[in-house]
Amino acid sequence: MYDSLSDARIHFINQVYSIKRVYKEYDQRNDLTEKYVKYVKEYTQSHDIALFNGWERLYECNHESLKVDKEITIYYSDKGEYYNLKPIADEAFRRGYKCKFTTDLQDESEIGIYCQHTCYPENAKFSVILLHDMAQGHDIWPNLWGAEHWDHFDLGILPGKIWGSRWSQCAFMSYVRPRFGTWMIGYPKADIVHSDELIQKAASIKSDFKYQFTVLYAPSWENNGKEDDFVSALSDLPINMVIKQGQPNEEVLRIVPGYDKNLEEMRKKHEGKYDNLYYIEPEESIFVALELCDVAVSDESSIMTENLLFEKPSVAVVDWPIPDRNPPRNAVVPYDYVYKTTKDHLRESITEMLNNPHVYDRYVEIGKQFFMNVGNTCSDIMDLIESCIEGKEPNNRLMQYKLRSKYCYIDLWS
Repeated sequence: MYDSLSDARIHFINQVYSIKRVYKEYDQRNDLTEKYVKYVKEYTQSHDIALFNGWERLYECNHESLKVDKEITIYYSDKGEYYNLKPIADEAFRRGYKCKFTTDLQDESEIGIYCQHTCYPENAKFSVILLHDMAQGHDIWPNLWGAEHWDHFDLGILPGKIWGSRWSQCAFMSYVRPRFGTWMIGYPKADIVHSDELIQKAASIKSDFKYQFTVLYAPSWENNGKEDDFVSALSDLPINMVIKQGQPNEEVLRIVPGYDKNLEEMRKKHEGKYDNLYYIEPEESIFVALELCDVAVSDESSIMTENLLFEKPSVAVVDWPIPDRNPPRNAVVPYDYVYKTTKDHLRESITEMLNNPHVYDRYVEIGKQFFMNVGNTCSDIMDLIESCIEGKEPNNRLMQYKLRSKYCYIDLWS
């Protein structure tokens, strides 16, 4: 009843009547709590009573070490997911783990790391879930987890305070909580923002640029001539235009048949026709494109959030159509750190940023709380995984990142 009523109503009235607020001084975890959980387990077993799945996770009790080999499997369905998780694999490899990448999302594993909308954590002895993208579930915020349950995973990782706040609002519901909790440790790709390899790769591309100021076009969907809108609006300005399309996966091709041909047609139409237009291959990391640009332009892509890692602004063209529905919908951009415009005013918006860079400083400032722990994320993720597997309490530095529910159930204990 709690799950049904809360999920149906909380995002309309923004109040919850069946649970209570948890204040900072309230700590559920102590010896008496563990005795209470033990009693409930014994009582329900002896009386053949079935409680909801994962109820004991409400009380975060200690656990024994797990029999898991030092083998990590990274699951991905496209290059974006691959680059999201690769920094974790790099850190694990440095620690002596065997690392495997697979597009078979149902493959069995010792330690499985996922970031898909649909996952199969039951095939991993120990499972870790991260966000697919920074705009994930934006149409149902704060409760992304109503659509994508995390209670089947062992460990959840979030990038920073904004996402941490969303989780805490919803975490009283059982399907929101992984077995070993959710931790606001950071964003794996953030660890490579200042890497020599990324900076050098971007610098080598920029050496061929005609102008000082660079505008990146990186949409979530290429449809209805968006690339054409971008090029037509900006081609005669004293700027470099960089185009970075994503590599379409099976889901994209299913929703928009012939999508890959659409990309080819756009590129054929524009490439080589302008001396200030440059393409970055779809399989390349988006971070290369973000490193070399001054401003990013998109429809509703999460790259506008990732651009905050580089302390650069982004422009969303809100009347560009999104083809994941029929008829297509307008882009949804529920962020206060993104400059919003329309395709008819795109040129005007970019010109303003070109001539008055300070106009977008406030957007960068707003977004500085989005990502935490830049530079240490992957190391801390691996420390946390090892602590959970070994049945040890994470160190105090890691514990500062552990999230608590803003609310808790009212029951015999609380």
